[in-house]
Amino acid sequence: MIRKALYILAVFVLYLLLAFFGQQDSLPPDTGVKVVFAGVPKPLGEEKNYDKIFTTLSSHGADGFFPTSQYQESPIKAVGYELDFFPPCTADSPAYAALRKSSVSFLVWGEMLYPEGNLPPLSVDPLKQIVECAGRDKIMGVVSYDEPWWRGLLEPSKKLYARVKEIDPTLPVIMVHGAMPAFTEENGVRRSTSEAEVDYYMSEVAKYKDSADVHGFDLYPIPRELGGYTSPSARGAVVGYEGIADYLNWLKENMRGKRYSFALQGASFGDGIVGWGDPASVAPRKPTDEELRGMLKTAVDNGATYIIWWGQSFLTDAADLAFWDRLLNVVKEFN
Repeated sequence: MIRKALYILAVFVLYLLLAFFGQQDSLPPDTGVKVVFAGVPKPLGEEKNYDKIFTTLSSHGADGFFPTSQYQESPIKAVGYELDFFPPCTADSPAYAALRKSSVSFLVWGEMLYPEGNLPPLSVDPLKQIVECAGRDKIMGVVSYDEPWWRGLLEPSKKLYARVKEIDPTLPVIMVHGAMPAFTEENGVRRSTSEAEVDYYMSEVAKYKDSADVHGFDLYPIPRELGGYTSPSARGAVVGYEGIADYLNWLKENMRGKRYSFALQGASFGDGIVGWGDPASVAPRKPTDEELRGMLKTAVDNGATYIIWWGQSFLTDAADLAFWDRLLNVVKEFN
C-alpha cells in the first residue's frame, strides 16, 4: 500500500511539473540575455541599407532587431522599412540576405500578421512565408499584441499564440504589457490612480499568462515626472526606473514558468514617446548614459532575458543621432 501511495504521489508531482513547465518544453534553451532594438533612427531606416543596419547592431553587441517604426496610426498603418520583412518576400531580398549574413536575428511583429485576431487559412499564413524567407534560425520570436489588456485583446492573443505554435512550437511568443499609469481622469478631473485600480489591472494582466512564453512590461521613466507611471508595490506613487525591478518581481511571482522581458526607453518624451505625467512639470530630455546603464542593469539583474530598446525610430536629427551613438555604446559596454 505504501509503495502504491508513493507511486501515485510521484505521478501527481510529475503531472504538476509538466503542467508548470510543459508550455516551455519545446522552446530553444535560454542562452542568456538578448538585447533587441525596436527600430533604428529614421535616417538610417530610410536608407534601407540593411548591411549597414545589421553591421551597426552586431558590432555593438545587439542580438536582435524588431523591424518596426513608431510612425503608425490606429489601426496600424505601417509606413517604414518594416514592410521589407513581411510577405510577399523572397529569401534573396536585400533585407533577408543582409540578415542571414549578420549575427543578428529578428522579432516578427505578430500584430501586423494577425490584426485583431484575424487569422488567414493556415495554407497561406504569412508567418509560414516569413520562416521560409528568413530561415528559422534567424527568427528570435513573435511579438504578440502590444499592451493587450488596454485594448481588450485576450481572445485574439490566445488565437495568435495557438497559431504560432501550430506553425512552429519552438518559436517563442513575446508579450509586452503596459506599465500602470499613476494618474487617470474621471469626469474631466485628473487624479491619482488608487491602490485598488493598480491591483485590478495587475490581476487582469495575469489572465494573459498562457497567451505567451515570454512576458514583460514597458516602462519609460526618464524623467519620472513626465513618465507618470506607478508599479505593483508602489501603490500609486510615481516611480523611476526602480519600477523595472518591481514589475519583474511581480512577473516572477505571477507568471511562473515563463521567461521575462522588458522594453526600455530609447528616446525622449520630446521625441514622441507619450507618458502619463504632467507635461508642464519638467522639460523632456533623453536618458543620460548613467540612466541607460541603470535601466539595463536593473532589468537584467531582476531576471529579464529579452531586453527591447524602444523609441529609436523617433530619432531624426544630429542631436538625436548623438544619443543613438551613446545608446549603442552602452549596449556594447554591457556585452
